[in-house]
Amino acid sequence: MSIKRGIDQIVGKKQTGMQKQYEDMQANWRDIRNKLDSILMRTNVLKGDEIRKRCQMLDGQSLEERQAHIAANWGQQYAAKVEPLLIQLRSIEKELSKFNQE
Repeated sequence: MSIKRGIDQIVGKKQTGMQKQYEDMQANWRDIRNKLDSILMRTNVLKGDEIRKRCQMLDGQSLEERQAHIAANWGQQYAAKVEPLLIQLRSIEKELSKFNQE
């Protein structure tokens, strides 16, 4: 019985650590996503609901799709300005997908 309890404790600690890491990555993703939205919403061209809709369209897109969407809707300067954030999002999404596969 004590061996099983010890194994359960080890597995529980590992799962707790992995859960914390997953939650931290989700929080980082949200932070980066909020920064991206903040930069894109500063434009003078688009306002209100229209800009929110265009920002929401970025969810679920690949890096290339996001870059093309931003270039088409905000211009090449904005696409270049937010590229580091897009790369960070892609990296975090890859790591999050590994957790979802387990």
